[in-house]
Amino acid sequence: FPEPALYDRKRRIGSMVRDGAGVNRPFRQINNKFLNTAGQIAVRNSTAAVTDALISLGTPLGIKVRPILYSQLIVNGSSVALNLMNDGDAVSATNEYQRVNSSQIDGQMIDYCYTNLLGQIRFTTIITAGTINTNVLYLTGWYDDRGING
Repeated sequence: FPEPALYDRKRRIGSMVRDGAGVNRPFRQINNKFLNTAGQIAVRNSTAAVTDALISLGTPLGIKVRPILYSQLIVNGSSVALNLMNDGDAVSATNEYQRVNSSQIDGQMIDYCYTNLLGQIRFTTIITAGTINTNVLYLTGWYDDRGING
């Protein structure tokens, strides 16, 4: 957009994300926080173990953002499982954020890692005993500090 006369500052106001049909996905912006107005979006829903997978989150592409994620992990009796993640540019998922034992239910909000330019993070699920009942990773939104801190 052209800059009005006498203006000397610019601020990016939003990062658009499109759905599979190319339609802009609605969001609400509060300073540098972008929230999906449709609520949480499941980006991984699997009870299988996985090692250092790149998980696509549906965040803006071409920039690095800090996703706001919610993770739900439920294991069956006598089971032990854990989830780890790391930045999308990392070689492996090394930050354990969730460990559940024997029929426990755990939900965690996570917002400390950064995506790569393709909107991905590194993710690992380890099952040390038994089986997982539910393991879902949801995207709630993301933080993009470039417009405020730049």
